Amino acid sequence: MSARENKGDTQVMYDGKIEITLGAYHRYLLSRKGGKVLKEPEKIISVTKATGMLDKPGVKFWAANLTGDHIREFWKSGEKYTDGEKESIIAEGVKQHSLFKEKKATIGSAVHDFAEQVVKGLKPALPKDPMVRKGALAFLRWFEGMNMRNTFPEHIVYHTKHNYTGKLDLDASVKGTPCIIDYKTSSMWETDKREEDGFARGEDGERIVKDVYWENKLQTSAYRAARMLETGKVYGDSIVVRFDTEDGGFDVTVLPAAEQDKDFQAFLGLLEAAKRFEELGLGNWRRKK
Repeated sequence: MSARENKGDTQVMYDGKIEITLGAYHRYLLSRKGGKVLKEPEKIISVTKATGMLDKPGVKFWAANLTGDHIREFWKSGEKYTDGEKESIIAEGVKQHSLFKEKKATIGSAVHDFAEQVVKGLKPALPKDPMVRKGALAFLRWFEGMNMRNTFPEHIVYHTKHNYTGKLDLDASVKGTPCIIDYKTSSMWETDKREEDGFARGEDGERIVKDVYWENKLQTSAYRAARMLETGKVYGDSIVVRFDTEDGGFDVTVLPAAEQDKDFQAFLGLLEAAKRFEELGLGNWRRKK
């Protein structure tokens, strides 16, 4: 295994030949290459940047529904509103998807921080925020049932051949085999507004568990490939664990190694698209002049 040195958000790997720094705005910079410090650090495409190239048509409908729900709540039938009041209701409605994502991201980060401390052998206090607390308790219930060794939480990875980077949630030995483990903090249940409690149910009356998004499968495959290249070890199946911050439950999905190999080939296609996207100056939806 090559030497690794973790300096907070800077990772030295490949026996000191590579150094990656996670800077502002979640930008990854290659600051050492071939053992030499670069005068001008190179910006490197991240795993999530590449998988962000995936089309997500469902997100558009979700955002539109949030806007509609807000307007229906505050725009009462039969009431009279000034033009300014109308504009305010609409403007707030349009922002609902961004506000929702920001709240979920804050909750997710807090649960991830709690999990990192526990994996490192620390004993953090349970969070006070109700949703973060439920996510933390879900993590503890899962973690205490696992027998893991050689754990590497929140580690930056880099693939020297394909030139991409990212930060994985956990690299651990599970039953003697190296494994990539990815955390997700979201509801794990399918929804159905026609049901009284809002959850979809199968013929047996039980709630239906959502499938893991393909984007998650591609992300873990990329982390897995980078770690295999760096360590020279063969990694087994990957695992995605969802911690439900609403009901405190957790769900484990195993991603077979053979499928992860195929997922990685799909990831490489998205990676090339992301690199071309950057070359054209479209990262901020603006073309280079």
